[in-house]
Amino acid sequence: MNQIDQILKDLAEKEATEKAYQEAMSAGAQKFTAKDYEGALEKYQEAKGIKPDAAEPQKKIDEINTILGQLEAEQEKEQQYQNFMSEADQLFTKKEYENAKSKYLKARAIKPNEQKPKDKINEIEELLKQLAAQKEQEEIDANYQAAIDAADQAFNNKEYQKAKSKYQEASTIKPGETY
Repeated sequence: MNQIDQILKDLAEKEATEKAYQEAMSAGAQKFTAKDYEGALEKYQEAKGIKPDAAEPQKKIDEINTILGQLEAEQEKEQQYQNFMSEADQLFTKKEYENAKSKYLKARAIKPNEQKPKDKINEIEELLKQLAAQKEQEEIDANYQAAIDAADQAFNNKEYQKAKSKYQEASTIKPGETY
């Protein structure tokens, strides 16, 4: 009778172990399906603790660790993207267009399909063209004014040849301008 009791006790323990293992595996699968990877990992580790030699829990643990690694990498990329965009926006506001463009380019490299960095880069390129044209016009105006001032001064000093030469120089700088 004692031996039968022991066999029944061993059978009951084995059934309880199998039940606990199956419950842990089932709970892990539910959590995995719900994308609760941390919870699933915990349940699969529990199942592995119940049956250390079972291959399935370790397979699931490895799969979850791979997914968690990918999610972490994606979060890091997203954080980098957000940092570059924030820095670029601040530089843009400060009218530091070249530096802002550099940050937008870095953001675009992380997320090539995002439209905002592309739009901001195009906007900056257009602004830089306008600024270059404006600077060029300012230089033309300054050179023109310098030639006119020199011509006027020569004229006032009765240096007519020099005045004529400076007026002609001004005329070549701004051919459509009359003075």
